[in-house]
Amino acid sequence: MAGRHAGEVIGKAYSSRVLSKNLETTGLVRGQGQHAHHVVGNSKKTCELVKELKTRGIDFDVNESLNGMFIDAEFHRQVFNNPRYRRYVDRSIAGANDRKALAENIEAIKIETLRAQEQWRRHRRAATPWGKHGS
Repeated sequence: MAGRHAGEVIGKAYSSRVLSKNLETTGLVRGQGQHAHHVVGNSKKTCELVKELKTRGIDFDVNESLNGMFIDAEFHRQVFNNPRYRRYVDRSIAGANDRKALAENIEAIKIETLRAQEQWRRHRRAATPWGKHGS
C-alpha cells in the first residue's frame, strides 16, 4: 500500500492529467463522467503540510496514485476546494508519522469520500457530509 507502482510519473507540478495516468498504471479505469481527484489537494495550507511531511522524511508526491481516485465529475465539484473537506483532509494527513501511516490515512479518506459519493447519488445530489461547495 505504501509503495509506488512501476511507471508512475513523479516530481511534476500538481496535475489531474498526471494523476489520472498514474491511477491508470495501477489498473484503475476512469469511468464515463469521472474526474481524477487529488485527495491531498493544493491549497496553501495543504501545501505547507506536505512540505512539513517531507521535512520529517515522509516521501510523498501529490500526483502519485496513492493520492488519487476517480470520482463523478459533478460530485468532484462538490468536494473540490470545499473548506470543510480540506480541513478534514489536512487533519488526517497532519498526524502521519511515517509513509505507512500517511498511506493508511489517505486510504481512509478515499473510503469516506466514496461513501459520501454514494450517499450523494442516493439522495438526489444532496449536500455532502462536508456541506455544499463553499460551505
